[in-house]
Amino acid sequence: MEKLLNKLGYYKKKPQRKSTLTIAYRVPESPEKNSQRFIEIVAEGNKWFKARTKESNANTGMFFSIVLLIEHKLNHLLTCVDPEIENLMLGKKIDTLKSFINIYEFEDRSEKKEFRELLPPLHEVTKIRNKLAHDLMKSSIKLKELPITLAYVRKRDKDFIDNVLTNIEDDSEKSCVLLAKFGFMFSVELAHVAMTVEL
Repeated sequence: MEKLLNKLGYYKKKPQRKSTLTIAYRVPESPEKNSQRFIEIVAEGNKWFKARTKESNANTGMFFSIVLLIEHKLNHLLTCVDPEIENLMLGKKIDTLKSFINIYEFEDRSEKKEFRELLPPLHEVTKIRNKLAHDLMKSSIKLKELPITLAYVRKRDKDFIDNVLTNIEDDSEKSCVLLAKFGFMFSVELAHVAMTVEL
């Protein structure tokens, strides 16, 4: 797979580290100060976790479920070009999808262009996924973080935006409903293509 991606110009190898890492060790203090430091280290981050609400946890769980569905659909389609696709991170799967789009024989250019339009919302969703997965302070998704996904859905289903999304008051819930709609649209687009390849 690496050779294929290199030929298509999508594979990027990380530069290897040349220097050896070193660790700076703290000088031990009194047992009382060491005990206090230990408690601070254990408790660090708990305040953000405690600040999360039942609703924000539910929305985060819904978001990750949608992302898992998208990954599952990518795995299912892309095994035809990379049998090891399931072991890759989401960003690498999207890079493989770009390669797939370049080599897949679409019926016409407009169909290829339309399928390629899935990529910007996918990148946007991946960016939010990475923030949620790596930042304890982030516990919700705002609609303003999804302008590309919103534009994608609006272009294809303006009635959904006008009649469903605008009636939802909670911003985080609105974001999850938009992502669910995109996840469904993504599944439909991938299914059209998956019908034509040997899986």
